[in-house]
Amino acid sequence: MQLKLRQRIFLSMLSPIFMAFAIIFVELQDLNDIYNKVRIIEEVDDIYLSFLMVRRYEKNILLFKEEQEHVSLFTENMKQLRNNIDNVNYDYILKNKRGAFLTLKGTVALYDDVMQTLIYHKDDQSYDETIRKMRHYAREIQKTLVSITRAEREEINNKISRARMSFALSFAFIVIGVIIVSYVLARGIIRTLKEIEHALDNITKDNNSGHYLDIDGPQEIRSFVSAYNRTIADLTTVRVTYANTIRKLEDANNELMHKQDEIIEKRNMAAMRLLSSEIAHEINNPLSSVISMLYMFYEEMPESEPRKELVQLMIKDTNRCQVLIRELADFARQQPLKLKDVNPADLVMEAVETVRRKLGSNMPYLTTYLDQLPRTIVVDQVLMSQVFVNIINNACQFTPPDGIIHIRGCTTADHVLFSIKDSGKGIPPEVIPSLFEPFFSTRRDSGGTGLGLTISKKIIDRHRGSIGVESVLGSGSVFKIKLPLSQDPL
Repeated sequence: MQLKLRQRIFLSMLSPIFMAFAIIFVELQDLNDIYNKVRIIEEVDDIYLSFLMVRRYEKNILLFKEEQEHVSLFTENMKQLRNNIDNVNYDYILKNKRGAFLTLKGTVALYDDVMQTLIYHKDDQSYDETIRKMRHYAREIQKTLVSITRAEREEINNKISRARMSFALSFAFIVIGVIIVSYVLARGIIRTLKEIEHALDNITKDNNSGHYLDIDGPQEIRSFVSAYNRTIADLTTVRVTYANTIRKLEDANNELMHKQDEIIEKRNMAAMRLLSSEIAHEINNPLSSVISMLYMFYEEMPESEPRKELVQLMIKDTNRCQVLIRELADFARQQPLKLKDVNPADLVMEAVETVRRKLGSNMPYLTTYLDQLPRTIVVDQVLMSQVFVNIINNACQFTPPDGIIHIRGCTTADHVLFSIKDSGKGIPPEVIPSLFEPFFSTRRDSGGTGLGLTISKKIIDRHRGSIGVESVLGSGSVFKIKLPLSQDPL
């Protein structure tokens, strides 16, 4: 019975797999032996350390005569030494060292007996001879431990060397086997693919029939050709349906995005209209009364009155507020911008002075770098002034008293760029996407309304500009404004 292609591949790959498992099994046995040898070395090292502690207290007993204090410690460590010797697995020790290990037990017993004699029979006439025996037994114990450890380490090195050689030969054998099997299989597959390629080259392309195959061969090839031809037929139908569906989805997506933009715009406009009506109702009328009273005070003051200049400044700022209210209402109704040539540096400095008058001594230290700005740009002066006042005021609110605010301006080929950097605590990354949404504020507790940045962004958008923010927690934030040098507004 002729095997299928996948069966051939499966059986061919089993040989190196089984071979690899056999090699791994053998090497695992060696690794287990190495592990046992390492354990023997560790146990012998523990015996050696215990013996060193015993000798330490031996010297204290013999040299410093601190008998009562050290005899108990000597006895305790001697007991630990015997326990460590008894815990060693005798079967894991090299055969040629097992006799030495058994001798070690006897030598330790003799050493202990001699030490007991030295401790409790000091006045014995053979005291010096006993000390000589004790030292002889100690040297024998130490020599035996070192000999066992050295032999076990050499055995480990030999096993590792054999394992390396075995792994290298096994790997080479497996690689050669895989290469031979892969070559045989690849040769048969490539021959079949060449036949398919030759058939594809000879297929006619009339009436879109060139996409189909008509090749005879083994069962796998016939199944492949049949499935391929069915797939081509289905793909032809699906391709037409897919193109129609994509076109419909694109139309629906464009319509959905348009409707979404309209909804967002209507929501923003509703908020702006509400804001404008509240301002007109709550502020405009009282502000008119204030202006009238200020004019009366100004006219009644004599020219020599030193405060007359201050009242004049109050009238100017109050008139500016009234103009700003009217401009804000016009902005909400999408009325045309009142464009004119404005010096951008003066525009920024006026905004700085406005914030300085508002904050007074609470104004942080502020630096400006505006030398690279052009002489004039075309903007709505009142609205753009409000943008800079809002952003500079926000920077001051978040900058500590000992912080610094940097305002920079520069010019590119088609745009003017402004950056306002504070030295506050920064803005969390999850908050940044919501900064320019209506009524979103991070200063609710200090009176923030959540409309300043929304209005500023809308004003900049109408000037065909852009505004963005970069912030790192603990390092402050940078608001960047980009405006065209000469372009009609939205």
